[in-house]
Amino acid sequence: KQCLNALIEDAKTEIIVLVSKPPAAEIEKQIFEIASKTEKPVVVCFIGGNVEEIKKSGLYAAVSLEDAAHKAVQLAKEETVTDFTTFAMGQEKAEELAAEEVSKMAEGQKYVRGLYTGGTICDEAMKLLIDDLGSIRSNIPLKPEDRLEDARNSASVEHTFLDFGDDEFTVGRPHPMIDPSLRAERVAEEAKDPQTAVILVDCVIGYGSHEDPAKELSDAVRKAKETAAKEGRYLSVVATVCGTEGDPQSRTATSLQLANAGAIVLPSNAQAARFVQMILKKL
Repeated sequence: KQCLNALIEDAKTEIIVLVSKPPAAEIEKQIFEIASKTEKPVVVCFIGGNVEEIKKSGLYAAVSLEDAAHKAVQLAKEETVTDFTTFAMGQEKAEELAAEEVSKMAEGQKYVRGLYTGGTICDEAMKLLIDDLGSIRSNIPLKPEDRLEDARNSASVEHTFLDFGDDEFTVGRPHPMIDPSLRAERVAEEAKDPQTAVILVDCVIGYGSHEDPAKELSDAVRKAKETAAKEGRYLSVVATVCGTEGDPQSRTATSLQLANAGAIVLPSNAQAARFVQMILKKL
């Protein structure tokens, strides 16, 4: 609340963007009361939150982290504010690429395994996919009944998403953004399951992250795809890089490493989730 008021009072701040996991109802109400009193446009991305409640308060509701950025830019340019729910490559090209991926798969491949080093990004992906998939097993589940017990040591069940930054994976070891080895091992492991169709991953770069997180992930992607190929299957790996050109690892260099390993690298987590959704529908 202090930060929000500070931005409202700051003469140089023209547009405000609020990003959070869904807050408690009483906190949400307090935030909306403050935000709705300013003449400055306020974009709200409560990941998986109630879009209608945001709109009722006269604020701009974002449907994803990426959409929040798009809306902020549209407001800055005084353009019409619209939802961004498509692909940078275009819908038609995305459909063609998804169909091509599906055409290479074997009978019985039907599940997505989301393996994330960024917990919020994992949460967003699940929330974008849950309506279609119905159930996603996880160590940070959206529904209590979908909790995967002993996620570190047990196999994935149907559609499974894991946050490797959760306590279960970090006790006695660094966060996966610093040490991505456990996640890399799991990428290779998931390829052994004949029902795995897609592995969905993030690669978080920046100061404080591993100096080259794409190297270990790329090696794991190659190994996973080779494992599937030896057994007569095709494994689709969909990735997104969270970071910028200004980060030490460079967004472009990181993306190229993953693409050269055989991953389809999309510009945002939301686009990656939508692309996986497209693949699963075609299956």
